Amino acid sequence: GSWFSSDRGQNLIQGDNVLGQLDREWMVPSPKGSALLMDYSNGYIGGPKSKGVFLTTSIDDGLTFTQTSRIDQEMPGSYGVDPYLTRLANGRILAMWQVSTDYNTIDSFKLAHSEDAGKSFSQPQIVAEFPKEVGGQVVDTQERWILGSVLGIGDKTVVVVYPGYEQIAINGEPNMAFVEHYRVSFDGGETFSKGKTVLSSHELVSAVKSFISNKHSDGMYREVLPWLCKDSKGGVHFVFTDNRDGQGEINGKYYGQWQVRHTQSLDLASGFGESERVSHNYTCLRPPMDFISCSADSKYLYVSWTETPNSISDFQFTGKLYVGRKSLK
Repeated sequence: GSWFSSDRGQNLIQGDNVLGQLDREWMVPSPKGSALLMDYSNGYIGGPKSKGVFLTTSIDDGLTFTQTSRIDQEMPGSYGVDPYLTRLANGRILAMWQVSTDYNTIDSFKLAHSEDAGKSFSQPQIVAEFPKEVGGQVVDTQERWILGSVLGIGDKTVVVVYPGYEQIAINGEPNMAFVEHYRVSFDGGETFSKGKTVLSSHELVSAVKSFISNKHSDGMYREVLPWLCKDSKGGVHFVFTDNRDGQGEINGKYYGQWQVRHTQSLDLASGFGESERVSHNYTCLRPPMDFISCSADSKYLYVSWTETPNSISDFQFTGKLYVGRKSLK
């Protein structure tokens, strides 16, 4: 369903429903004209099997939507889930989604673009792959850990963020860690740079050391729930949740101590800077799924996130909502 306002949110008007088993709906304004564009998967892991990733368009401020095209080109037995959507100033629309063949773990992220307002999309390209084994060790690529983000900037720049496992050496010993990576395109998503970790090697070593120093049971350092945005001055902002402070106790058992953090880049060719803490710690098995975002205007960066203190649920979809704000210098 949809609601829209023409008076800055003072009043809301209910629109028509978009039919289907929709999941992870994502909306952006059209770069040309006044249309609203939304992509989604029709089906989802843990529910009805996905029939594909689709784009739908509204030309009446969100009152009604019309399905425009299917974005993915997955064959039967391969499923597109968890899509993302962004746009460039020149009119190009870019959609990214995750691919699963066992309907539980994620095999890759794919990206496609449209030059005709979403009526058709290019042949998808793989922008990230997820091996099920790293350094001889089986790793977990379950769908709810493997989330990403995509951001279009100006006419040509596209940033994609995706997670992955790395062996981080501490005192000469390898330690498996789950960390965020990024790739950048300066030609509108045609080609991408080699993947790099968002955080520097120096900060990753420090974060893994911090986790190990307060580790009481099985577990590893993890960076999850990534989100990207840009500000009006050219900065690219990235927020995520990690457990660098180790583990806390709930009813005699130990779980992650999670916190939201922020880092930014003023020059994507040079990477991102040292991250800073946004939130206090909260202890739970996993942070709530999907619920984090950031946005910026000319004065402030805004971060929102959800916490579920003391939850030991694998799949938590509710919690306490927080909003943070930082002045942009």
